[in-house]
Amino acid sequence: MASYSATVEGGIAGPSRILATLWILQKAFGLLNHIKHGYYVLVCSLSVVVTVIHVQAMAAMEPLPCAFPFSAEVDGLHYCWYGPDKRSSLSGSLFVYECSIEQWDSKPTTGPAHPALGGGCSVCVGRFLYTFGGRDVSTYFNDLSKLDLDTLQWSTVQTTGSQPIRKWGSILVSVDERTLCSIGGYGIGPIQPGPTFTKSIREDESGWTNEIHLFDVQDGSFFRLWSRLM
Repeated sequence: MASYSATVEGGIAGPSRILATLWILQKAFGLLNHIKHGYYVLVCSLSVVVTVIHVQAMAAMEPLPCAFPFSAEVDGLHYCWYGPDKRSSLSGSLFVYECSIEQWDSKPTTGPAHPALGGGCSVCVGRFLYTFGGRDVSTYFNDLSKLDLDTLQWSTVQTTGSQPIRKWGSILVSVDERTLCSIGGYGIGPIQPGPTFTKSIREDESGWTNEIHLFDVQDGSFFRLWSRLM
């Protein structure tokens, strides 16, 4: 008996062609799944890279851990200055924290900046950040500097009048748009302790003070308020 096979246009027999078509579709779907999986892996990898870069960038904008930085707040912005630091590529930058969005930013400054000292104090008056005093390992200071918050340029304030002692840990507040007030602190006082200075038990001339000085930002003069009160 002659054999018979059903063909379609001289091609593969019907059932075999169906199986071949299914096999091709299976491979195609498998390839698509691989492509889709690879796409997801690529997207996830890029997301991780972008996140890491963002975190590193944000970390670079934050100040390094430090004790007693100069800081003050005005118009919802918190300004932080702790002077040049060899540990950071942003040495000498002013760090600004925007309270509304909880984010740090760093801004380079120019001019003779207040040195990197611990325990200084600062206050904002108008568009100026004033910084006073502080100490390093062995020396106390009574320098007064100011930073223009618009131009980010530092300048040293030349002062006259009755100067505060060289100290750290004091308080600096603004009385009005023209007057600053420096209160207390620890530093190098007079040889003979008086009513405004108490010597510590250390061998140097350091001790605690409760002196009060007013400073006129317009004429650059200090005035010792405590002597009037005594």
